[in-house]
Amino acid sequence: MLKSKNYNCVHCGYALEKTQTDPNSDWMGEILYICFNNSCSFYKNSFLVMKMQGATGGYRYYYSESGQEGSLLILTDNSFTDRICHSWYSETEPEPIEPDNEVVAYLKQLEKKLDQILLLIKGSK
Repeated sequence: MLKSKNYNCVHCGYALEKTQTDPNSDWMGEILYICFNNSCSFYKNSFLVMKMQGATGGYRYYYSESGQEGSLLILTDNSFTDRICHSWYSETEPEPIEPDNEVVAYLKQLEKKLDQILLLIKGSK
């Protein structure tokens, strides 16, 4: 579990941004810390994974103050960006954490398998 307010994405190491969810949503105004790094592999691969499942959109990594973490469904690159709590930023951004080499290797293998699946799908059309 994360202990400080300077949370980092477990996939890319970038600082998570404090975001106030809509009080009228399923999140009921809960504070989420979201990775808005568009270069994050978790985010970049999400649109392909969703498309392969017949769904629209993608997802970003989040951590909540209640201790939950996981994937947050988004429909566009800009989803939730209007809800970022800008007063949360500190003057110095925390250093990114080093990704786990085993996880990185697994994600690279998964990416290769997804590329192979896409080639098979394209070839069958």
